[in-house]
Amino acid sequence: MPRRDSSESSIPEIAKLLDIRKQSGSGIILVLGARAGAFYRPSSALQEIVMGFSPRSPERLSRPKAFGECYRVLNEHSFSERDLELIFQRALRDVTVTDADLCLAELVKEEYFSEIVTTNIDDLLEQAFSRVEMREGRHYEVFIPGRSYEEWLLHPERRLCRVIKVFGDLVARVYDARRQRFYLDRYARLKEYLQQALKGDILVIGLDPLWDAGLIDLISPEGGFSSTWFVNEELPPAESSMAQIFQARQSLYLTGWDGQYENFLKAIFWHLKSSMPTNISNFLDILSELRKINSERAAAQKERHEIQELFHSVLGQLSLLQQQTEQGFQLITSELSMLREQVGSLRRLLREE
Repeated sequence: MPRRDSSESSIPEIAKLLDIRKQSGSGIILVLGARAGAFYRPSSALQEIVMGFSPRSPERLSRPKAFGECYRVLNEHSFSERDLELIFQRALRDVTVTDADLCLAELVKEEYFSEIVTTNIDDLLEQAFSRVEMREGRHYEVFIPGRSYEEWLLHPERRLCRVIKVFGDLVARVYDARRQRFYLDRYARLKEYLQQALKGDILVIGLDPLWDAGLIDLISPEGGFSSTWFVNEELPPAESSMAQIFQARQSLYLTGWDGQYENFLKAIFWHLKSSMPTNISNFLDILSELRKINSERAAAQKERHEIQELFHSVLGQLSLLQQQTEQGFQLITSELSMLREQVGSLRRLLREE
């Protein structure tokens, strides 16, 4: 549980603090946990695939609990590395960049964050950067454990936003799918750097106590006057490592609906920029134009339908008039025939007289 001087925060308050940090040049490290990643999203098929190997029914579990059960199954079931790769690729097949991803990318572009530490192995963040016209090597750089350029990590001079993917990258096929706690022990320099960096001020979004345990272990509870801004659906479990960090640091926390990654990023962007990202705005403009075109098309269809109905009505009236004319003509013809007969009879009578 949070300590006494920890306090529940709000989106406007965090937005103001972020703005102050940007204006003063005092940065804050953004930490993205598994609940901010692709596998946790409703469009991901991970739960559907993995829970088929679990005796527990996903319908009886909350979303975080089901996600934790997925972690347990992945670690305890005898999946091969090839099986895992196929599972993750299938799970991500229908997952795409969201508005929240674009909001985060725009905030990075606006230099609200200069360093991002993420436990996610997907590439949604890189896709979002591309959508807002950010290019790797020009606007940001990505560090993946085991890559040859890992020594760049300790370089003191940097101008680009740095993204550290602590558990690797699925696209690069350099990753730890099951988030084993000893994974970072293979990369001593990276582990040392993270331990030092995470002693500073951090904004933590979507940490999961199981999936992200390897990273949580690196966040020192001895942060002194360092600030921890914790954004999640729920507070960390009592007696957990994250709860101990709350006890030791000056902490702000935001939970519930506002604490969900998707909701938080969109709301924080709105408070900071009083608008939506350009990509989203352009999309909304296009959507509005399409709706206008569709409305005009619907109006034209309605008008055409009314004209068709009027045409059919006129045709019906003409047909009726034709029928009535034909009937009238037949009646006149019959009456003329009768008159001819009567005239003929009168002529015969006159002749006889």
